[in-house]
Amino acid sequence: MTLLIPVLAFVFVSLLVMAAAMAFSSGGAMTIEQRLGEVTGTTPKLGESSYEKAVVDGLKRLGNLVPKSPSEMGKLRMKLVTAGYRGTEALIIFFGIRVALAVAPIQETVVVTATRTEAPAAQVGASVTVFTSEDLDRRR
Repeated sequence: MTLLIPVLAFVFVSLLVMAAAMAFSSGGAMTIEQRLGEVTGTTPKLGESSYEKAVVDGLKRLGNLVPKSPSEMGKLRMKLVTAGYRGTEALIIFFGIRVALAVAPIQETVVVTATRTEAPAAQVGASVTVFTSEDLDRRR
């Protein structure tokens, strides 16, 4: 009887851990279908949201516009396969992401120092007081 309580507690905790693992894991059938689709070169219907589909389609359009050399494409395809991206469209989407990030407006705070030279805010080691253009207009 004294051994029964720890054994039941162990079984109960094991079932809780298994239930949590099943809840947090991805759908088994969909994962297998996706991997088989990657290997065979077909794309299974995965129930993408319209937002995901629009983003991927936009990246594909951008990727198709980029001039690509065959040697660069071969090297990049091997790197993408090594990283686990085996889909036929992975390279085109990669080029689309590269173009989108190159064109995207990256806002960096520029600080004008006391010597009137520009420096990125991350490289300035002192405390910084920010004056907006409105503040400067008011002081004139």
